Amino acid sequence: MRFRGSGIFVGLALLHCQSGPARPSAKLSSQTAAPSRSASPIVTPEWSPTATLDACADALAKARLEPVQLARASELNTSCMSMIRHPSCRELAKKQAVYGSGVPFSSVLEVCAKDYCPELSEGPSLAACRGAVDGDQPRLAWVELRQAMLRRDFPEADWPRLSETLLGVAQYMSEVPPPSVLARDRPPADLEIRIKTDHTWVVSKKDASLTSISSAAELAKAIPRCDGTQVVALSGDPGTDYQQIIDAIDALREIGCERVQFGVAKP
Repeated sequence: MRFRGSGIFVGLALLHCQSGPARPSAKLSSQTAAPSRSASPIVTPEWSPTATLDACADALAKARLEPVQLARASELNTSCMSMIRHPSCRELAKKQAVYGSGVPFSSVLEVCAKDYCPELSEGPSLAACRGAVDGDQPRLAWVELRQAMLRRDFPEADWPRLSETLLGVAQYMSEVPPPSVLARDRPPADLEIRIKTDHTWVVSKKDASLTSISSAAELAKAIPRCDGTQVVALSGDPGTDYQQIIDAIDALREIGCERVQFGVAKP
């Protein structure tokens, strides 16, 4: 399983915004308004674009010195979330960046939109600022909003290094192996969800199949809302796209399922 983080699309979009020779661009960037070049980056005693970019780049360089691990990925992601200027958005994003934190992704999007949208020239065109986010769209809305946040907070001269750093972080995340837990260490699961390589999701309870669904958006309809005590065993077939695991975690959190076990399904 592999994680395809949104960082790579944010990085590519920033590259697309730079002047000069044609560069690779993410599809999403064509839907985003041109960056505002009139607003000057804001520097406060607690935050500066240069210092936070340096910290993210240093964290990436340090992470690359050791074998890729999930714990190091969480540390790297947390360090790079320091590049968010608004404190409330930054601190919640840091918490959500820690694997298994239990912070819903939608909460980060909501808080950051509240902090940033009033000062973004392209705010009215962003889904997160319009409150027009539903279904499987929160991550795309975050990529769009994060692009605008970075353009607002960082001077254009920093965009090349910012893009290079974000792409490096995304590459590191793509190499993170899936979490694994020994069967003997797991509490009994009340519900099991297996994501198959053909993109179907099999939902079972006590080895009895309940239903099959095709996306995270259908999960809330397939299982009842958790009350915080249920244990959900989540697994993917070998080769399953790690992004589907992340989507499943987010969907489970949205319906109150916080006790989630992870593993790779047996062939």
